[in-house]
Amino acid sequence: MWARFTQLMHTKLFRYGIAGSATFAVNMVAMYALMEWVKLNKTDLESNISHFLSTEISILFSFHAHTFFTWKERAGNYFQRLWHFHLLTGLTIVLRQIGFHLLSEAGYHWIVATLVPLVIAIVINFLGYDKLVFRAVQKKTET
Repeated sequence: MWARFTQLMHTKLFRYGIAGSATFAVNMVAMYALMEWVKLNKTDLESNISHFLSTEISILFSFHAHTFFTWKERAGNYFQRLWHFHLLTGLTIVLRQIGFHLLSEAGYHWIVATLVPLVIAIVINFLGYDKLVFRAVQKKTET
């Protein structure tokens, strides 16, 4: 039983990593397209709008990658999952910002202040997606 669980988690973690890497690429391509092709970069406000839009594009991509790849074996209500996915992802984005601020104020280099909250967010997201967003639905048995 434990061996099967370990194998499943490694497989799911592997797929999670692939989906996360693809999400990163989508975010970078979207940001590049908005900044360099659309030229939504003439002011700080426009650059922030580009960042917001590329983030939302990558969140939507990530949701679909996890729905149809990482947790493909789990069925559920599409819109409910999308809402929960956004809530959890939004929460970890806020936690990353807070972590960055606290570590920066404590004197850590910006790379450390970026990576530590990011790794924590990745773990929180994996566990939250697995247990809350894409949780296995119990099948009702007829009696």
